[in-house]
Amino acid sequence: MYAMTLVSIPQYIFLLVQAINPRASWAASIAKELVIGAPAWILLYGLMIAILSFAFAFVTVNGEEIADKMMKKTQSILISFILAKRHVGTSIELSFA
Repeated sequence: MYAMTLVSIPQYIFLLVQAINPRASWAASIAKELVIGAPAWILLYGLMIAILSFAFAFVTVNGEEIADKMMKKTQSILISFILAKRHVGTSIELSFA
């Protein structure tokens, strides 16, 4: 959604330039190249999706917070495992393949 909006803005700018100055044929040709489905538009759209994906990932993912949560969950799993082992009285083997 954001990528589509950001990719559409240059086309509207060039159309505005053409409306202000009808002799600006260069603006018309660039606006024509940025029509949805044109190769330049597809390339720009893919680039914008990649940039926004990285930007949103860095904004929403905090590595330190995730590491702290993982440490707390690991500790609670280990404590639960130890308590369960004492309660049941049998040994439980974990195998990781």
